[in-house]
Amino acid sequence: MSEQSNLNLSRKELFERACRGEALPRVPVWMMRQAGRYLPEYRAIRAKHTFLEVCKTPELAVEVSLQPLRILGVDAVIVFSDILIVAEAMGLPLELGDAGPNLPEPVRGEADVRKLNNFDPEIETGFLMETIRRLVREVGPTVPVLGFAAAPWTLACYMVEGRTKEEFSTVKSLMYAEPRTFRELLARIAQATISYLRAQISAGAAAVQLFDSWCGELNLRDYLDFALPAVQEILSGLGKDVPVIYYTKASNHLLLAAADSGADVLSVDWRVDLRELRKTLGPKIALQGNVDPAVLFAPEATIRRVTQETLTSLGGTGHILNLGHGILQHTPVENAKIFIALQQIREELRVGEEFLARYNRPGPRYTSYPTAPVWNDSFGPDDLERVHQEAERARSPVSLYMHIPFCESLCLFCACSVIIQKDKRVAPPYLTVLKREMERVSRSVSREREVVQFHWGGGTPTYLAPEQMEDLFGAVRARFTFAADAEIGIEVDPRVTSREHLAICCSPLESWVSIASTWI
Repeated sequence: MSEQSNLNLSRKELFERACRGEALPRVPVWMMRQAGRYLPEYRAIRAKHTFLEVCKTPELAVEVSLQPLRILGVDAVIVFSDILIVAEAMGLPLELGDAGPNLPEPVRGEADVRKLNNFDPEIETGFLMETIRRLVREVGPTVPVLGFAAAPWTLACYMVEGRTKEEFSTVKSLMYAEPRTFRELLARIAQATISYLRAQISAGAAAVQLFDSWCGELNLRDYLDFALPAVQEILSGLGKDVPVIYYTKASNHLLLAAADSGADVLSVDWRVDLRELRKTLGPKIALQGNVDPAVLFAPEATIRRVTQETLTSLGGTGHILNLGHGILQHTPVENAKIFIALQQIREELRVGEEFLARYNRPGPRYTSYPTAPVWNDSFGPDDLERVHQEAERARSPVSLYMHIPFCESLCLFCACSVIIQKDKRVAPPYLTVLKREMERVSRSVSREREVVQFHWGGGTPTYLAPEQMEDLFGAVRARFTFAADAEIGIEVDPRVTSREHLAICCSPLESWVSIASTWI
């Protein structure tokens, strides 16, 4: 595939490439439970309708499913439903509310297993298939719509316990005391799930996810004996028409086995080191995850740092960015937007024809220092203060230059006289002085005066660690107001610039500039 076609990939094409384990121009991103109580728009609907009413009313389910796409700009739309819909369709009465799920007539033995229905998904759960069809029509061919179901072990936990219980003693007692009966329960769930997911795929789902949220409650032997064979039965029954994502939680001890499930993508929680997992599994399966949902309560700098570390860990190959579990109820919407936008802004690094036509024009040779025709030996501190005062009275637009006088090696880019410095310990003292000077200058520039030009060079900012760059960006943004069309120039030495450096350079600029330009 050509570079140009890479740049024009739709969300759906990007998602499918990630599921195939391919290298990506950027990593697609969505969130489990992305349609949920953290969104005011969702709460407004839920104030008028019960949870199950929303699930079973296609027009309501479509609206709720689309909210994260409209509000956050996620790369995939997952249909709004619940994993226990299958349990109800199999014959168990279901109560779903904000207090959690309740199955008042749980499965407790062989007789209960035999009473379970092998239902027709277009009849018993036709509302979900209609929701998917409407979603596909609404988003068109460029956005993937995701279906889902519970993995057999996880659904069995609810069907036997009746409620979520931390110790899972009832379901494990049935598993150990009546293994044949329990295997029959898992097999019935697996067959029902195959039909259920096939119907979702026929309705237009571009991929489906199996949630095995409670598999971590099993030891490896029991997982291999009971849970994994039922998952493999589903994967075998679905075939390869669309990618299948297999989500596991608290499953470090199971991941080698889970990778043999037959799924295209293994989704893991925040306890897993993605880099080490890729080394262990190799390229045979793509990975999804795995930022801790609680990180979205942290300061913006922390969200950016953790998310960027997650992205860097897999190098943009065979990776779908997601949380390690569902987004939490009280997550600030703005923080969710930061998480989603951080990866998507990486596309802004690419230079388009319109940009080149606007800026690639003949002119004086660029140097590392801004033009200053009034600067000479007789121009002292008092003169500088006078110029600042005159500019403030005139409300002149502001041009900022931030000097980073460090490079790790000589280059041919600007023939400057910077002294090569490989000892990174020189940076923190310099940055302390730089921020102090920034504070002094900001006192002469009111927030009403917009910065129309900002250049950062010297040296190269990518000499600094990404967190040091991010800290400086925050300091600048806190002290100055940037125009919507401000020009931003950053000197980048590609020999010492990582993906993380580039993302840190561009992502903080998203809210203050419309054009980000990079000199290399």
